[in-house]
Amino acid sequence: MRTSHPYFGTRIGFVEELPNLELFSFVEIHMGMEVVIRCFADDSIHAERGAKAAFLRFEQLEQSMSDYRRDSEIKLLVQNGVGKWSDVSHDLFAAIDKSIAVARATDGAFDFTAGPIIKLWREARKTGNLPDPDLLAKAKENVGWQNVEIDHRTRQIRIAKPGIEIDMGGVAKGFACDEALAALRREGVHYAAVIAGGDMALGETPDEEEDWPVTIEGTGQSLSIRNKSVSTSGSTEQFVEIGGKRYSHIVDPRTGQALTNRRQATVISRSGLKNDPWATAICVMGDEGVRLATNRGMQCQLIERS
Repeated sequence: MRTSHPYFGTRIGFVEELPNLELFSFVEIHMGMEVVIRCFADDSIHAERGAKAAFLRFEQLEQSMSDYRRDSEIKLLVQNGVGKWSDVSHDLFAAIDKSIAVARATDGAFDFTAGPIIKLWREARKTGNLPDPDLLAKAKENVGWQNVEIDHRTRQIRIAKPGIEIDMGGVAKGFACDEALAALRREGVHYAAVIAGGDMALGETPDEEEDWPVTIEGTGQSLSIRNKSVSTSGSTEQFVEIGGKRYSHIVDPRTGQALTNRRQATVISRSGLKNDPWATAICVMGDEGVRLATNRGMQCQLIERS
């Protein structure tokens, strides 16, 4: 028997619990969404301790990278780090380092400085009106991943240009799932899965011969996965219709325009921190993004909906 829990783009099944292990489920709200932990443990004490450590990592990463918290580390960096090198936490350094790498590899199809554009389209989804062209053009002037510099020797970050904003929304959830699973393992809970929206990190299963069964929605494709992360991004769920045209919540940072296609991208590798931004980039780039990600060892699935 299997039970399943549906999430955007993917559905994960859970193996049947064994006689000496019990299946536990925990749910909390982090990063504006429901985070689910499913784990097998021999008693509730170990399961609860592992879940507590996992949710703490979500909270720590949210405090570091939130675009909504005024006192988040990323907000303070944007306020105080223009034109000078700033010390940052290991977490934020890792996230920005990976973001720069993906932005460079995709020639800006993924750009973690696209915040000014994203804000205008977020407002458009609320009001039902397209962004003012002049405001959009001005916002584009403050977008460019090249304006965030990184020093691997000193582990410091510098923002080279005033007006640059950093949005970690394209990396935070995948990173947090990875870190939550690692926290569970440190507490001795190795048979676990962490799911947050379109991102999940899958550890070991109690049955050595059976992996976690994951179904990619829209394809019917079922995969058997363990010790890997899965990220799904898409322009099919969050959108606004203006003048008979659908505009997605995903924007192309290079043009400043919201996507009008209906794409869903799923990326699988050992790193959710890597998967998450690549899933967004593939939605923007299409088949070219799949080619680039596949050449880098990731497993990809792109769905084009009519």
